[in-house]
Amino acid sequence: MTVTVPGTASQMLAAGPDALIYRAELATSAADVNADDWDEVVLAAGGSIFHSHAWHVCFERTAPGSMSAAHVLAYHGDQLVGVCPAYLIDSCPRLSYALSLDRPAALDVGGPVLLAHSLAALDGGPLTLAAHPGALRALDAGLRGAARDLGAWCYGYANLSPGPFSGWLLGQGYATATVAISYRVPVSWNSPEEYWASMRSRRKQSLRNARNRTLSAGWQVASGPPERDEAIGLIHRLLVAYGTPTELLPGDFLTAVLRDLAPCERSVTARDPSGAARAVFTGWRFGEHLAMWLAGLDSAELDAFEPYHAMLALVVEAAIAERIKTIDLGRANGDIKRRYGAHPTPLLLAVRSGQPDRDALLHLWCRDLERRSHAVLNGLETASRCC
Repeated sequence: MTVTVPGTASQMLAAGPDALIYRAELATSAADVNADDWDEVVLAAGGSIFHSHAWHVCFERTAPGSMSAAHVLAYHGDQLVGVCPAYLIDSCPRLSYALSLDRPAALDVGGPVLLAHSLAALDGGPLTLAAHPGALRALDAGLRGAARDLGAWCYGYANLSPGPFSGWLLGQGYATATVAISYRVPVSWNSPEEYWASMRSRRKQSLRNARNRTLSAGWQVASGPPERDEAIGLIHRLLVAYGTPTELLPGDFLTAVLRDLAPCERSVTARDPSGAARAVFTGWRFGEHLAMWLAGLDSAELDAFEPYHAMLALVVEAAIAERIKTIDLGRANGDIKRRYGAHPTPLLLAVRSGQPDRDALLHLWCRDLERRSHAVLNGLETASRCC
């Protein structure tokens, strides 16, 4: 079902005059929106798998926690020109963790949170066609209207990249904080050989030596996933090894994601000399972007051997060969990922309630999250040991 989001003229004017020429609608399921229309916007706007129609159809059914879809769509006439995937969250383990960090004593969240769209993804927020930048403000007006009508305690955006939109949100009174760092490789090389030739000699030799040690010990590192149960087992073993609850990535959620996004899958698997899968990097290509979202490792084997370098090298080489423009290597292990050409990209949380007393507390909370992010190099995911 798709319903029109009610909004007053004053709300639309506050969003800017351009918003007045767009219609914001609320979709209570991505499945109710034409997949080709949705993905056309995402691809044209340079979005990743985390904005794709398939991701959200899957996420709606199996996301960890308790939440319901509240996607905001922007139309110019009958044309879909902007998408802002969002969820009305009653409970979410990642959001609960973030709220537990140095939260002001008076900040008592007394209702659901409308978030666009998930702390689990590597990017979030709205996307619009280049010819319709004003639709961003219409989407924000739609999100605010949906928050009011759905009874959200507060609303906002998760995992935004810094840019004009996040700057505009600051001017609108949103409280913002860096909550994570993702490491992205802008691919500018025409071949793997050109990539390696661009490195300083000492670094190139060091990384090649690390890869060669893996292969000479009889390990096999190749593109492609292990069996689904093997992949889930490796992901969960890594979480357990770092003391992270597996409820952050429950088995039914991982099963659905690995199954439903299989057409886009670009995983890399490391197998020991016996042929057993010991490590996996799980990722997906969407358009010209590759997102390596999850790592799974058999920690018992890591004491004896480390296939990490060989796997990273193959990810980059395969992406170059496929003419991918950007590789998102995910969070954590930034020192190693930088050696392969990755640059740190802050992921921002922006939240607002529209009530001055609540907004003051949200600003205090975001201030403390920002301090924690600077104190802990890789943001929330390092502190919580989450993928």
